[in-house]
Amino acid sequence: METQTRKVTGPPPFIQAVVTALIPAVRRAEIAGDLYETYVSLGQYLRRAARGIFVEVVEQVRLTFDMRFVAGEACVFVISFAGAPLVPLAIVIAAAIGVLILRDAYLDPKRRSQQDAAAHGIVASTFAFLSQVVLGLAEPSLTLPYGLMIRGGAISLMMMSAWRLVFFLTMRSEGPGRPRRAGESYRATSRMNILWIIACGVLISTNSQAVPETVPWRDFWFAFIPLFVFALAYRLQINPLDRTAGMRGPLRLSPDSNKEELRAERDLLWKPGRVGNSRVPWNAYLELLFFVLLALPEFSAAWRWFTGDPSLALVDWFYVGMNFGALVPLAVLWIFIKKVNQKTAQDLQDEIDALNRENKK
Repeated sequence: METQTRKVTGPPPFIQAVVTALIPAVRRAEIAGDLYETYVSLGQYLRRAARGIFVEVVEQVRLTFDMRFVAGEACVFVISFAGAPLVPLAIVIAAAIGVLILRDAYLDPKRRSQQDAAAHGIVASTFAFLSQVVLGLAEPSLTLPYGLMIRGGAISLMMMSAWRLVFFLTMRSEGPGRPRRAGESYRATSRMNILWIIACGVLISTNSQAVPETVPWRDFWFAFIPLFVFALAYRLQINPLDRTAGMRGPLRLSPDSNKEELRAERDLLWKPGRVGNSRVPWNAYLELLFFVLLALPEFSAAWRWFTGDPSLALVDWFYVGMNFGALVPLAVLWIFIKKVNQKTAQDLQDEIDALNRENKK
């Protein structure tokens, strides 16, 4: 009687897909292929997969871990959650940074650049919030105050993204053979600009909780006027004589659509200089006014304390201190953000000049 040998076809597709997803991207194809080729049984496959994934994750953590980068992330959280109790803050930092270290180990090396800066900040803030949700169910005394968590989460979202961008632009090389395109820099810089504005919006919204409203519609004007001033400063730094500056769309009058797109991106970035032919840098004055308006509620609280105003008892000094502690790093970070905008605008201009030279040939 003949014996039939059972044909080994490989692991179930779902199990194979899960195992493949759990392998870090650097050697995912290689390890997944080895596991498939040496498949004998499901138990053997899972044992080898667990051992291989663990070893590879440890190796990638070792290769991608950078103490300077992690120390900077920890500082960002300390600044974002200024005034928080030590133990809850340490838990938030440990949870968020632990996940980010694993994320870098799993990330495709081609994406370890300024392009994923926004995603980095979103992941950090998301897991900071999730750690508080879990602690709230297990041990509520270890959670941060709700207002502090909202404000710190929004500010850390922006600052973590900016710190990753700083690190990859100034401290790390992206590797040979992978030049950074101006378009990629533009997208990363735009995301950072948006996150910074969101953080300022959160700061404005929490100002109303710090100082009681004594004038009707005060909170509305405290929010509207700073945003209007900032929007005006941004509009003034775009060429006011060129109505097409910053315009983007699928319809192009020029046959060289790539060059037109680069010009539009360049014009949308924050650039230094004076308005038109004016000798007065109005946009710089408006920037300064914007930060003064952001700090107005804190100045108002200090004035009530100085004059002994009866409404002083209603001032929440905890929020006043938190918001002022957040405003200072936001202002310092704005200096860096403007420099990044200027550098990106110059990169775009260099690419435009290169295209012009090619067209003349």
